[in-house]
Amino acid sequence: MAKIISIMNPKGGVGRTNIAINLSMMLSALGKKVLLVDLCPQGDATYCLGIKNSPNFIGDILLQKVSSGVTVKSTPYFGFNIIPSFNKLNETMKELREVRKPEFRLKKGLEDLKDEYDFIIIDTPSGANILNKSAITASDEIIVPIQCYSLCLKQTLEFIKGKKNVSIVFNMYGWRSKLSRKVVKETRDNFDGFIYATMIPKTEILAEITKPIFKELPNSRVSRAYKQLAEEVIIRN
Repeated sequence: MAKIISIMNPKGGVGRTNIAINLSMMLSALGKKVLLVDLCPQGDATYCLGIKNSPNFIGDILLQKVSSGVTVKSTPYFGFNIIPSFNKLNETMKELREVRKPEFRLKKGLEDLKDEYDFIIIDTPSGANILNKSAITASDEIIVPIQCYSLCLKQTLEFIKGKKNVSIVFNMYGWRSKLSRKVVKETRDNFDGFIYATMIPKTEILAEITKPIFKELPNSRVSRAYKQLAEEVIIRN
């Protein structure tokens, strides 16, 4: 049965989608059956994986229009699958306001798929909204990326406070940066939960390409870091 993991941080620009895509691909490359759920109205993960359109998408699960399996699309990267998202998810959010307990819709929809996968990874949007609330309700673990060249930790630490099954991964880490080390220290001083040992390095590469890093630059330092993160996720779960 799949372990459901959301990549979540209400702060924008922390690299959620990069982590969701590359972690999914690395888990798949290591022999795991993986489903990536794009829960972002922008549909960045969907776009990066080459899916331009689909008759069904994540919004259909949230509105209970179709069975969950109908929405699943295959990707060309080690065979992991995706439930795509498009900007019409914004309209779905409006419709969910009229639904009783909408935050349980995603959890219920994914129940039908859990036996088919080892991991279900959810890419979430920024901000506080019904989509993130749905992801929290559905998840076994929430991985919170922390940007290592920003000291804007207050919002992140407030988001983490009181939540169960939360872990942290440091992203955009500068190995020679005093600021990165300061962010890591401050986070560890204020968070007593699980912190992944892997640190995803800061690199311009991820800003320049849209495909999974292992596909484009399999021997790069950042690609190796994602492989180490995937190995940690497998060991932990």
